[in-house]
Amino acid sequence: MIDEIKPKIETVSTKKIDEFLAPEAFSVFSNYFQIGNKFARTIFLATFPRYLQTNWFSPILNLDRVLDVSIFILPKNTATVLKQLRDQLARLQSQTIEETSEGKVRDPILETAMQDIEVLRDKLQQGTDKFFELGVYITFTKIVSRN
Repeated sequence: MIDEIKPKIETVSTKKIDEFLAPEAFSVFSNYFQIGNKFARTIFLATFPRYLQTNWFSPILNLDRVLDVSIFILPKNTATVLKQLRDQLARLQSQTIEETSEGKVRDPILETAMQDIEVLRDKLQQGTDKFFELGVYITFTKIVSRN
């Protein structure tokens, strides 16, 4: 009697695991993907403001939607970052010189960017700051019932 019940229990649990690991339908479209009757869209935060306030992310977290948030933080090699900052500073200085030679009015955005790079380079060289890559991904999901 016990042997008759045991195979049924194993097949039920195995089937659930198989359905979870390999869904019956997975479709990828240009702006969303579908797994069975669940539709989802993932967005990536590409730029951030110069300064972030406390609770800057709370409007997104308080949305009345089902969502998953993934945050990836990756430390960067300081030497690589310093080289990239040097190259970026050279481009900005070149742009400033070009605009000055054309008689254009000074651009405060360019000047601020150059000052920011100089300050960041100093802090990285002194070892008082580290540089990190930050990735924020938000996946919105919706389950559609089939009739």
